[in-house]
Amino acid sequence: MAGLGSRFADVGYVDPKPLIKVHGKPMIQWVIENLSSQNYRTHFNFIVNRTHFESFDLENRLSELAPGCQIISVPHKTEGAACTVLLALDRIALDRPLIIANSDQFVESSFEDFLKSALESDRDGLIMTFPAKETKWSYARLDDKDLVVEVAEKKPISSHATVGIYYFKTAELFQRASYSMIRSDVRTNNEFYVCPVYNDLIQAGGKVGIFPIPAEAMHGLGTPEDLAIFLERSVKRPLPLAA
Repeated sequence: MAGLGSRFADVGYVDPKPLIKVHGKPMIQWVIENLSSQNYRTHFNFIVNRTHFESFDLENRLSELAPGCQIISVPHKTEGAACTVLLALDRIALDRPLIIANSDQFVESSFEDFLKSALESDRDGLIMTFPAKETKWSYARLDDKDLVVEVAEKKPISSHATVGIYYFKTAELFQRASYSMIRSDVRTNNEFYVCPVYNDLIQAGGKVGIFPIPAEAMHGLGTPEDLAIFLERSVKRPLPLAA
């Protein structure tokens, strides 16, 4: 949410991407409902573009959708999503689990099951994945024990593409691995992405697994083209979580 969403603005959308209506609900509401839990206590932290924060009353609108949430406004473009997340860590208990999620996607999969798999295992990280081969995704490569041995951004090193929902056992693990990646200047398209942080976690001895979902359960909403496809598909085949 810290970006400008310029691809939508370029084709005539007035609202910032998180507030674009999708079947009558703001896009970010789909994401919040998709990531809400009945069985585990969760707390939302939104990292938003400061211009959008000030111009579109994001504080009140997000607080209505996720009561008790924290909102961190970012005044300028960072050097990548990993850096953006790091800006929020002074508001988060570093010894608590951390889940990082994109604000422009919808998955037809139980988030409760993902949380259960993450929190009730000894793994230091868990990546939600789906089958794909396009270069626009990040990928995770596994060993014969189904543990992640490598991740790559925009490079299909396996068929396990990442959804954009990432679990770290603690926020501190993410922080340490991110700093390690930044010190090594590991960038993609000159940016520090979140997924490659797992490489540094793995190199430090961390155990990372995947949580696979079917390809048809992954719905990107990040571009006008993605949104159009989602709207067309969801009209033809009603979504179980769209109520």
